Amino acid sequence: MSALAQLQSDFLRCISGAGTPVASQLDGSQGIAPGLGLQIYTHAYAARLREALKSDHAALAWYLGDERWLRTCNDYIALYPSQHRSLRNFGNHLPTFLRRHSSHQANPRVAELAAFERALLDSFDAADAPRAEWQALLALPEECWPTLCPSFQPSLRRQSTRTNAVQVWMAAKSGQPLPRNRRPVGVHRAHWAIWRDADLITHFRSLSEAEAAALDHFRAGGDFAACCELLLQWLPADEVPAQALGFLGQWCSDGWVVSWTTA
Repeated sequence: MSALAQLQSDFLRCISGAGTPVASQLDGSQGIAPGLGLQIYTHAYAARLREALKSDHAALAWYLGDERWLRTCNDYIALYPSQHRSLRNFGNHLPTFLRRHSSHQANPRVAELAAFERALLDSFDAADAPRAEWQALLALPEECWPTLCPSFQPSLRRQSTRTNAVQVWMAAKSGQPLPRNRRPVGVHRAHWAIWRDADLITHFRSLSEAEAAALDHFRAGGDFAACCELLLQWLPADEVPAQALGFLGQWCSDGWVVSWTTA
């Protein structure tokens, strides 16, 4: 490694708090003391990373409050320093970090809120894809239906929550008071779908347990026949085909489906 490359590496480690001071190696002939300049860069480095996290997780920052948010950011930055020139993915590990962090483990709402905001961001940035037509499905021969498997938009995301994290997000966005979590954590789960529409607007809606199970089944590569068997857990046998078809119709209307494929 050249002397310049070594200095650059030492400088980055220093301002990120992972190395020893390098002020003695810096040129102070341009009117600012090396030590002061280093302090400015160190402050700016952490501030920019905190700014990126807050931009991606505004609701979480609102929920935690300024003091707890600052501590959370600093702890995260120390454990997951930026690895790329772009800050787009800097917060990718935040939900996992919050699930494991001792100060947040007692409140799973915090990690779920971070995961929801991350899913919204990832959905918005996902690749474009065409949208399937309902008539193309209805035109399929009857014998193709058992092996039918829809393909879904890259922007489609799924999340299940044990807390009212999504309601907290909505309160933060609308400026409403913080909602209470009325159901015991872990007793019931709420299911959500998140996607971006053709007008580049991100949406989300809740799913019933049956719809969530059917969607997860198809996204994992399952076919229509097996989906109907799965839905017997919630519906009488004579209602299953119509409900399965209803789910497909709703997903197509929402713009989730890219294509209808059969074996």
